[in-house]
Amino acid sequence: MTEEMPVRETVAQKRAPQKQNLIYGCIIAALAVFAAASAAFNAKNGAGLVVFGILLALLAGGFSAYCFALYFAQKKLPDVLIYAEGDVLFCYRHKEKDYERIPLSDIVSVEGGITAREVRSGLLRIRTAEKKTEIYEILQPFAAREKIAELRIAQRERTGGGNDEM
Repeated sequence: MTEEMPVRETVAQKRAPQKQNLIYGCIIAALAVFAAASAAFNAKNGAGLVVFGILLALLAGGFSAYCFALYFAQKKLPDVLIYAEGDVLFCYRHKEKDYERIPLSDIVSVEGGITAREVRSGLLRIRTAEKKTEIYEILQPFAAREKIAELRIAQRERTGGGNDEM
């Protein structure tokens, strides 16, 4: 009796890098430079305008850095965020930078983003009895939800039938 290796099946891929974050970062960085230059030109008009220009430049610089960080962090994600091997689902965890192992039999529910913001961020929630896992930046979260549902049904048929297992 030969044992077959489980086939790795892609469930969800990452979205393409959001170029609008890069564009927003560039525009806001230009505004930060303009605010800093304004502070320098207003040095003779009083300290109030200088402080206002510096604060505005710092705020714009922070927003610009945030936009650049979002863009480059999303580029570093792996291409496959969720995949299945046998009866186990592997979900990419952003903070730990590794995959979490979730048995298909433990999954209670799967839902795509509910609010418009969650849909735009490509959010998918996988709930088990113990915890909730959120995966962001998925290309098609609703298609991934349907794929997981299909995998769960196929897993139940394999384990429920008893004759299909090797």
